[in-house]
Amino acid sequence: CVAYNPLGNKLATGGGDAIIKVYDSAGGKETATLKGFSKAVIDVSFDLEGNMLAGGSVDKTCKLFSLKTERVVHNFTGHTDTINACKFSMRTPKVITGASDRTIRIWDVNKHANIKTN
Repeated sequence: CVAYNPLGNKLATGGGDAIIKVYDSAGGKETATLKGFSKAVIDVSFDLEGNMLAGGSVDKTCKLFSLKTERVVHNFTGHTDTINACKFSMRTPKVITGASDRTIRIWDVNKHANIKTN
């Protein structure tokens, strides 16, 4: 999977090695390596400011990373199958995930909580 940050100056990739890598999109230099998943990363998404990155995985988790510290800020759990989509909201501090368990969850980034499940 691949995603650009909103400014277009960073690019993130995730894959079968369970690692997210962040690159400078102009020069292609790797700027961050984000670890914490136990299985493949299926989707990645930057927040509006480009300071945080969310990733969804086959391990049924969505992890929220700080790009400043390169560490997991929060681990969202609750899905019972692979997370296929993981996107930041463009208006509010929320992450939306969709999974093979046939549910969509909305997570509040500030409260680190699942606020809605459909």
